[in-house]
Amino acid sequence: MLAASPPHRDRQGLPFGHPMLARLPKVPWSLVGLLLSACTPLETGSETSPCELALPPAAPGADTGDDGSEMPPLVWAARSLSTGIEKEASDQFEFEYRRYGFDLDGHCTRNGTDPGCVAPESFAEISDGPGGRDYGANLLAAENVLLGGGRIGDFTSAVNLDGGTLIVRVTGYNGRSTDRDVTVEAFWATLAHSRGTRGGARWDGSDVWLPFPHRSSDDGNDSVSVARRAYVSEGILVARFDEIWIRDSPFPPFPLFKVTLAGPLERNGDGVSLGRTDMASVVQLDVLLAEFAAVSERGIRCRPRAEYEIVRDVLCNYADIRARDNDATKPCDGLSSVVSISWSPARLGPPTEPPLPQLPPCEALSCE
Repeated sequence: MLAASPPHRDRQGLPFGHPMLARLPKVPWSLVGLLLSACTPLETGSETSPCELALPPAAPGADTGDDGSEMPPLVWAARSLSTGIEKEASDQFEFEYRRYGFDLDGHCTRNGTDPGCVAPESFAEISDGPGGRDYGANLLAAENVLLGGGRIGDFTSAVNLDGGTLIVRVTGYNGRSTDRDVTVEAFWATLAHSRGTRGGARWDGSDVWLPFPHRSSDDGNDSVSVARRAYVSEGILVARFDEIWIRDSPFPPFPLFKVTLAGPLERNGDGVSLGRTDMASVVQLDVLLAEFAAVSERGIRCRPRAEYEIVRDVLCNYADIRARDNDATKPCDGLSSVVSISWSPARLGPPTEPPLPQLPPCEALSCE
């Protein structure tokens, strides 16, 4: 465990204890929780960066002795999320997220060196964590929690109230500690209830989950995000997605970019379990700002302008990465995060198409 201490900030902006953070209105911290992993074995790798970057295990080489055998499809549902911000019995906080996650942009930003993007004007540059780890949203959440602000909600309770959860499905896995190429799909799903009942998930492998479409039901898009690269190395499942679509009611579906997921696979009798997993990702700030303009603790309605400007300033102050490319000459337009996910085995039912939330036409601000 890491000793409790104020998170690090660079230069101007909102340092720890700034009154603006104390004035931050209640925001949907379940969303931040989804953006914001467990002790997964990590290796470091070097790129064109002044530090050894924290990366998942590298893909195995060509000579892996694969005999071409495949296990049946493996499906897991996210049971709980952790942002790596834990409150101890002594009322002190531990910031475990500093040791979790990965570098997402090939840069090791520290004290103004090796920036991965240009910080918004008048806002601070965010330093990466050890090994270039990117977790701007965790830093924001940690400062807010230390100041007595909003807490991350109980994710499991939200699932049982039809909030849905993230599903991962793996096919083409040979069942060994090394597999050069597997298919990993990720999608949002809601719990199926039998005969109109509304009992909670049992998390014992018998729960049936109904996938959501990730965009509007009439645009022809599939509900599943497929990893562009996925493999198993030294028992660790690694999957990299260009995007994963999240559906966190009352928000419309929104994408996470640059998603890297890594967690241990363990044989369990005839099956396989997925251990606690690091998932690092980036949300585009324009998406966040548009949704926070219309969703508040008072429900779906336009926020008062003064309140919304505070939310905008706080979010923009933590912009730390490019959302969809690695062009260091362009403005930071994303907020990085890492979460630790615990999984339970799951079954899949047919896709469902619940009504998509509609936001009012509120004026959305930008960081520029």
